[in-house]
Amino acid sequence: MSEDGSLVVEASIVQKYFSGAMTKPWGDLDHTLSLAPRAQDIYLLSSQRAQTGVIEAMVNTALQQTRMNGRHLHLMDSRSIAEAIIDTLMLRDDAIDDLAQHLPVLADIRDDHPASLRAPPISALYVPNNAVDTELDRRLEKTACVEIGGIGGIGKSQAAAACLLRNECYFEYRFWVSGRDIDGVERLSSVPVQRGGAERNVSALLRRNRTFLVIDNASPSLAVDQLAALCGLNSRILITRQTPSPGAFAMPTMEETLARELLGKG
Repeated sequence: MSEDGSLVVEASIVQKYFSGAMTKPWGDLDHTLSLAPRAQDIYLLSSQRAQTGVIEAMVNTALQQTRMNGRHLHLMDSRSIAEAIIDTLMLRDDAIDDLAQHLPVLADIRDDHPASLRAPPISALYVPNNAVDTELDRRLEKTACVEIGGIGGIGKSQAAAACLLRNECYFEYRFWVSGRDIDGVERLSSVPVQRGGAERNVSALLRRNRTFLVIDNASPSLAVDQLAALCGLNSRILITRQTPSPGAFAMPTMEETLARELLGKG
């Protein structure tokens, strides 16, 4: 229980938490204030579902008490807890990955959303190229924006998708957008990212959070240095395009051994 005056959370799974005179939540509020008298935000959580109007009535009554001056009371049932997860964390791929171990439906909601901007699945015919993977990882470790160049069909997009999948554990947010939708860096401030009803500014996420953005088939008008300038210390951008700029990683043609492996899959 925190006593720093900022936040206190009291959780309960007691049956009939929201029933009758609300004895249990009122008791939890008393207990919280006795343990942390300087708390400003108090969260009372229950895994049960409250009837309509019950939560609002208690909160309104509590906030009229002198002891609650300058404080905020957050009384949350299972519905409001789920809404908070969706509204605040649905874009956080790392958080959803962890929570989905206990509540698999969260991953289903995220993955099924039509505008989730997640990377396309790796093709069953994809043949990993260790040399390409190693070089892309090396460049991303040192450079905020890495470019993959090469002719159409050479495997740039699959290499980028594999790179995103390989490094996903290092990033809070992971986005994949088509270059057709981005004709300038300023457009990244208005890319529609909708998941669970949320809308986010991708360029802001790049600055503030650990974010990995892939722009597939990027426009020639997108300058690598301008994209790199959008990134905070721990964010990265990977772009693919057919007409590369100076310094781009040139996607190599497939070596004979890898080509034979691909033919064997076909």
